[in-house]
Amino acid sequence: MQEAFININSIPTHIISWAPWIEESFPKKEVVICITGNPGLPGFYTKFSKTIHDHIDPDTPVWVIGHAGHDEPPETSLRRVPPLRGNEDKYNLDAQIKHKLEFIETYVPDDVKIHLIGHSIGAWMIIEMLKREPAIRDKIQHSYLLFPTIERMAVSPNGFYFTKIFQKIWFLLRFIVIIFSKLPVFFKVFLLSIYFWMASIPRQFLGTGLKYSHLTIMEKVLFLANEEMERVVELDPATLETLRNNHQILKFYYGASDGWTPLKYCHQLKEKIPELDLEIDTRKFDHAFVIKSSEEVGRMVADWIMHRRRY
Repeated sequence: MQEAFININSIPTHIISWAPWIEESFPKKEVVICITGNPGLPGFYTKFSKTIHDHIDPDTPVWVIGHAGHDEPPETSLRRVPPLRGNEDKYNLDAQIKHKLEFIETYVPDDVKIHLIGHSIGAWMIIEMLKREPAIRDKIQHSYLLFPTIERMAVSPNGFYFTKIFQKIWFLLRFIVIIFSKLPVFFKVFLLSIYFWMASIPRQFLGTGLKYSHLTIMEKVLFLANEEMERVVELDPATLETLRNNHQILKFYYGASDGWTPLKYCHQLKEKIPELDLEIDTRKFDHAFVIKSSEEVGRMVADWIMHRRRY
């Protein structure tokens, strides 16, 4: 695995790569790109992306790109991520879409096909990319939309909790994050270790969890989540038309008990566009599958990719 921070749309962005690095030549004319959910920290997707790479072939790169502002370069780096205040237009949903399009335009040659994975809000971004830049379709071999939060987020069970409770106590949580950030590193690791043990979260995510606890990152994560509640609403006619026009390259995977995407969303979408490939999870994966089911979901997605290669 290789990883580094590169400038995309003027923001230092964390990229993880298996096999050839993003600036190296392609042994095969294809690449797998994963767009994360929110929070957009690629570290959560390390095992997932490695599993995909291990199960396809060593010559096909697998890249993970997080969201602008959701990760900070090491403290030894001279590059810093601009603060949220005064730079909101660099971190909102429109900027995140532009961010992903610029990455693909810069690092994926026209003759290379993309197996594009979008998790949660990453799925919405892929659909918006197809809506706003239809030419990108020519680069996409297929898109896999995992636990896709593409509509009515605020009125979903988790959205109701977020808007009615979490948003109202953010001032208190913000104070806790500030206090936590001032603690010695060893004590922060100790406290996080206890939380991870109680929540059955693998210790391998401790480093990424520490990043998530930084106030500068938490503010940008929450800023994006707030906008998701406001903008990811009913599917408009333009979005439905985009889904119809691109149904051949889209696969949706819905959780059977996902608090962000109730099953009625899946069934109603199928009624509107019967030709869409919609699959419902039968293995009880969580919406945040990268925490506990990275390998299982990674193998499943790798199988989908291998199947598409045969057609």
